[in-house]
Amino acid sequence: MGDQYHEPADELPQHIRDLTRILVSLKEEVEAIDWYNQRIDLATDEAVKRILRHNQEEEMEHAAMALEYL
Repeated sequence: MGDQYHEPADELPQHIRDLTRILVSLKEEVEAIDWYNQRIDLATDEAVKRILRHNQEEEMEHAAMALEYL
């Protein structure tokens, strides 16, 4: 966790560092949703598409959990 801080991390209180953790996780989940969109679009096998959609829905659930926390 280096470059997501704009202030010295060791000077920030724990609750702010935890907030940064959940925000970084949210960004990663949203990015994963986009990756799955691309993979689903290009996949030719319907079984593969179903698996990818399932995985994408889990990423959406994770993102929703992060938003609920925020």
